[in-house]
Amino acid sequence: MSTVALVLQGPWSAHWLKQLPHYKDVFDDIIVSTYASEEVLAILSTGVLEGVRMVFNDNWIPPEYDNSGNIFWQTKTTLNGCRAANSRFVIKGRLDESFSNM
Repeated sequence: MSTVALVLQGPWSAHWLKQLPHYKDVFDDIIVSTYASEEVLAILSTGVLEGVRMVFNDNWIPPEYDNSGNIFWQTKTTLNGCRAANSRFVIKGRLDESFSNM
């Protein structure tokens, strides 16, 4: 079990991919929690995401929940990513962000 996992959540964005080699040097467990799309499935088939675990979420919202500001989807993708982590601690980021000094 690694000590810290990196969970990246949100709608698919390739923005973070430029930092993937750095993230792999820092984290043993990298999880992307997003929604399946043609773009994601195409990238998966290239092998670029080797070593990254994918968590695909559906976009169903129970009628009793409010999704103002997409809060339900943000919470759902974050929680599902954290649940998939094989570590005691998680650093959570978004797919439309990237950090070279993490």
